[in-house]
Amino acid sequence: MSQVHPQARTTRLCQATGTTHGIQRLYESEGLIPVPQCSAAGCRHFPADTVGRVRAILLLDAVAGGDMQLLQADAECRFLLDFLAAAPRMTESAA
Repeated sequence: MSQVHPQARTTRLCQATGTTHGIQRLYESEGLIPVPQCSAAGCRHFPADTVGRVRAILLLDAVAGGDMQLLQADAECRFLLDFLAAAPRMTESAA
């Protein structure tokens, strides 16, 4: 999996997480990922930890059966999102 540092542009975030621009916008609107900074050229830049956070959201989304409201409102889901986003991926640590 590609590393994205120190900031991820939207396309790189999509590639690193297997998501689409629309999914990223949905996660932003739900407050699950931060709203990215925009450069003078209009490029959206996400913090590097957003890759891990999106991966965690995808995992929890699968467990929650696609219930975005559960991910947004549940304190335990928020805790898990923060924890999983900060933890190194198993496949990356084994490489």
